[in-house]
Amino acid sequence: MICYVDGGYDNVRKRNGYGSFAIFDDQDNQISLVRFKIPEANSNNEAEYISLITLLTWLEVNDMANQTDVIIIMTDSRLMVNQISGEWDIRADNLKPLLERVKLSDKMVLRWTPRKNIVKVLGH
Repeated sequence: MICYVDGGYDNVRKRNGYGSFAIFDDQDNQISLVRFKIPEANSNNEAEYISLITLLTWLEVNDMANQTDVIIIMTDSRLMVNQISGEWDIRADNLKPLLERVKLSDKMVLRWTPRKNIVKVLGH
């Protein structure tokens, strides 16, 4: 299974947080495409983390981890990938509680992908 996740925020107007994710099975069939608003986001990085947390919650609620051996999660956020892996320190106080909410199972792998791949799949 492969998932693509993205979050965004209008840094100019300081509003309009959004997120989305798409889930594909091992035969590249789309299982789900979810788009949502994130009014509580105050930065692009917060929107990225909240989008990942929303995806992880969706996978848990829908018991998807038990339906596959590996779940690859693709994001264009290098910051998130490197903070979750422990490669980078988390300095922004607003991100610390979000990082604590990210629970990747042993089956889950978080990977960076270029922005163009996210746009191709999610449309933004």
